[in-house]
Amino acid sequence: DEAETAVTEYERTIAELRRLHEALKQRAESLEQFNQYLLTSMDAGVVTFDPEGKLKTINPAAQRLLKVADVSEGSPVSELFRSFPELNTLAGDLLREGGEPRYREVRCRSGEEDTVFGVLATRIVNDNGQQVGCALLLNDLTELYRLRANLEQKTRLAALGEMAAGLAHQIRNSLGAITGFARLIGRRADNEQLRRTSDNLVGEAEQAGELIERFLSLARPLDIQAGSVEIVALLRELVSSFAVQTGTDSITFSVTGEPELYVQGDALLLKQVFGNLLDNAIKACANRQAAIVVDIQSTSAGKARVTVTDDGPGIPKEDIDKLFTPFFSTRPSGTGLGLSLVAKIVDAHHGAITVDSTVGEGTTVVVHLPLYVHAGTESVPSETVSRS
Repeated sequence: DEAETAVTEYERTIAELRRLHEALKQRAESLEQFNQYLLTSMDAGVVTFDPEGKLKTINPAAQRLLKVADVSEGSPVSELFRSFPELNTLAGDLLREGGEPRYREVRCRSGEEDTVFGVLATRIVNDNGQQVGCALLLNDLTELYRLRANLEQKTRLAALGEMAAGLAHQIRNSLGAITGFARLIGRRADNEQLRRTSDNLVGEAEQAGELIERFLSLARPLDIQAGSVEIVALLRELVSSFAVQTGTDSITFSVTGEPELYVQGDALLLKQVFGNLLDNAIKACANRQAAIVVDIQSTSAGKARVTVTDDGPGIPKEDIDKLFTPFFSTRPSGTGLGLSLVAKIVDAHHGAITVDSTVGEGTTVVVHLPLYVHAGTESVPSETVSRS
């Protein structure tokens, strides 16, 4: 009887242990599933790896941010961050040095795009304080940086506007007096050298007056006469005009993309925008065999995307962020006001403009403008225009 009782008690204990084990197993599976739901639902990217630098976890947001599709557990983190050396350095520092959680804002270049990540890097420790891994939490701050840059640009323009209002009248009066006296001297001059000097003085004063007008155009509010603008026809007309004006066979012009596309905007101001971009491309390609391509496409976001590409010498990376800053120019003879005004006009049209350039390869400027009516969906072949 005692043996039978012991066996019964043993079987009861085994059954209870099995029940507890099953309950713990279900709870662990439930927590694992919850954690998986949490990682999947997060907008922030999460990457975890062990002390040897082998991947443990990566959520869909991190895969999207890092532009990786197929990645397996156990892969080296250095392979995952191959296109983002700045993140690889941050992960390596965390593995080697440990320490407290650290936050960095890191600008990374992958392919043709710059991405700004907000990165929280932290160790993962167990109950004994022993490091069992590391984690990186990634947020895409690129749009925030773009908005911040736009705000800084508008702040600078507002300050310029206040200064321009106080100086423009006095400068115009002074230039008018200089021009008048120079012309008077020229009319009364009794030798050719003095007349040439007078003409040069008038020319310089007129150039200064033009610079003041451009400065005022940049500073004053824009008066936009918005309507439906057929952007393809506008660009073809501009390209044909510039092809004639260049007076050289060394530069060819091409227009590709949509056959017809309407945007919401002011035709005169948009001519100013793309005229400036084409003029910059031509000057960049001076004294060399080059091609300038204008491509017009509609996007799924309800925008027209106009791309102006040249294969000129390109722009150094450190100068690209300064291109829309007033008075900054990559050319010694440039005023540094053209692209600032271009950016202001595009912004007033609720559009966006970006520049990508590689030294020795060329420059691409992309302008997005809101569509008015999307007429036509077929693409047209390249139309090459050159001066004969």
